[in-house]
Amino acid sequence: MGEVFGDDITLASQYQGPGTLDSILNFPVYGALVEAFKLPGNANTSGLAHAHDAMKATFRDVTVLGNFLENQDLPRWHSLSVDPQSL
Repeated sequence: MGEVFGDDITLASQYQGPGTLDSILNFPVYGALVEAFKLPGNANTSGLAHAHDAMKATFRDVTVLGNFLENQDLPRWHSLSVDPQSL
């Protein structure tokens, strides 16, 4: 599993496949998850669905992407949402 930082689905998908990596961290869905579930927020679940559909159409295999909600490169959930239970 590798790391391709950013939410550009087309760019990230180029790092999965023959001669590249089997899997990468799922940075493209991170922003969509935050926009869908942080409080207060806009509850943009349609953006999450759009990202999911775009990834299914672009990535070789979305089932092996490494999903996450926090890491050392991004703000922690408790600093984004007023409700830690929303995580």
